[in-house]
Amino acid sequence: MKHQPPSPGVHRAGESDREEGAATFDGEPTLLHRAKDVARRRALLARPTLEGLSREAAEELLHDLQVHQIELELQNTQLRSTEQALATSRERYFRLYDLAPVGYLTLDGDDRIVEANLTAAALLGLDRATLVQAPLARFIAAVDQDRYYLTRRGSRGQPAGFSCDLRLTTGDEQLRWIRIDVRPVPDGTLGDAACWATLTDITESRRLGDEVEHARKMAAIGTLASGVAHEFNNMLAVILGHAELVAAALPPTDPIASDIAAIATAARRSRDVARQLLAFGRRQALSPMTVDLRATARDLERIMQTQLRPDTELRFELADLVGSPFVDPAQLEHLLVNLAINARDAMPEGGELVIRADDVEVGAGDRARGEPLAPGAYVRLRVTDTGCGIPADVVAHVFEPFFTTKPFGQGTGLGLALVHGIVAQSGGRIDVESQAGRGTTFTILLPRAPAPASSPTPSLPAPEPVARRFSGRVLLVEDEHLLRGVVRRMLSRLGFEVDDAPSGAQALVLFSADPDRYRFVATDVSMPGMDGPTLVRHLAERRPQLKVLLMTGYLEGSEAPEASLDRGHHLLRKPFGAHELTTAIAKLLSVEA
Repeated sequence: MKHQPPSPGVHRAGESDREEGAATFDGEPTLLHRAKDVARRRALLARPTLEGLSREAAEELLHDLQVHQIELELQNTQLRSTEQALATSRERYFRLYDLAPVGYLTLDGDDRIVEANLTAAALLGLDRATLVQAPLARFIAAVDQDRYYLTRRGSRGQPAGFSCDLRLTTGDEQLRWIRIDVRPVPDGTLGDAACWATLTDITESRRLGDEVEHARKMAAIGTLASGVAHEFNNMLAVILGHAELVAAALPPTDPIASDIAAIATAARRSRDVARQLLAFGRRQALSPMTVDLRATARDLERIMQTQLRPDTELRFELADLVGSPFVDPAQLEHLLVNLAINARDAMPEGGELVIRADDVEVGAGDRARGEPLAPGAYVRLRVTDTGCGIPADVVAHVFEPFFTTKPFGQGTGLGLALVHGIVAQSGGRIDVESQAGRGTTFTILLPRAPAPASSPTPSLPAPEPVARRFSGRVLLVEDEHLLRGVVRRMLSRLGFEVDDAPSGAQALVLFSADPDRYRFVATDVSMPGMDGPTLVRHLAERRPQLKVLLMTGYLEGSEAPEASLDRGHHLLRKPFGAHELTTAIAKLLSVEA
């Protein structure tokens, strides 16, 4: 049988398979294969009728039409699936866009807001419709507008854009610190100057940064204040010592005696100023104990009434189960009286002063204002007045020493600085809230004692030392030559033979020559080179039972460590006179004055 060529539209068995196998890429027909298929169909359809088709050709045409129909249905299904996935992706994108943790703005060339996400609207306190077409300048604080626009103008043409921190005014007229990152729109569809802006709220971080900076500033001022107080105490000791020496040499009827007494009195009063500086610098020795707040309130009410004006109402409002703070009771009274005096000056026409107390718990995650506060139990004191209030630009400075808004001669500027120092040294924290014309509230947190309050056992006052004379040799170590001279004379008047040295190194040489000849050593604590505690350790190596009188202008840390106050050591705080020196020596030598 003679082989017949295939009819048009009919292909040999396996030919289509080979074509399909050769004309597919990753399971999809190539353009060439699809073009051949379309050409074959057109050739079949070009015939005037289908009568001339062979059975095989008709079946093939029908099959191709069915395949094409199925292909269209599959493409339609795939298109609907793609559209649904695109809608889901678009919805997810806009959800992420709107609920992002930062605000997004699109700005046109005139800096008008073209688009904004919900976060940006929330930051500015307005709905999104109000933001659109509003100029960005409407929200930038006046003090920051020049900086923003100068920065933006200088960054035009730079693909990296720019960043800056500025304040934006919200819908309720509040200011929020915002870090704005601006990047140009690359395709230019909104104009050459169009840009995207990212808004990050940094209000809280700025607040915390300001508080840390304020705490550092207060610590630096405290260190300076302590150093000033130390030097001040040295000079007061010189003044007081010489005044007492001159007074002792004069007959009581001498007219100069009253002048010398006035000098000594002024020196002792000046000592209180130095102690306030030490309290601010946290270099004052405190004696904390469990304090009964109700008993303290009863005592203070009488004291404060004498300080306040007659038209001022004073009230103590203590919670029923308020705990007991663990503080120095004298310092607690001092700080409350200082706050009462501050309130009195803020209410020249009278008003109300309310002191409230309750218990609070501070957790590890609680935010601390100003200086860090350890988690635990605290007693909260709130001192509120109805006075003139404190302007916002003054609030940040109220705890700084010598800062005052009172007229010259009506305030030292140390009252609130003293309060801050006492609270901080007691392990607490103090905050102030005030608005001009609406009064002021000072909130104080003090550590709460675990046990109920107990009144301290009253003790008899120390007996006044009588005039007496000692004997023996003393080694005096003091770097301040004026003070060294006056203390030497005071010791000599008490009957001692005195060797003196201006430094720890020279004192060590004198002592090493004959350690047993000195009855005790009197040394300053803070000295350049070898300080007092270091000198005492070296002396103890040569004579372990040596008695030591430590003289200091403050007490904290390395200046006078607790290790130095062991048996046979005694602390004498500057400034001191002959009375205090005699008492300290009597206690040191364990003899009755």
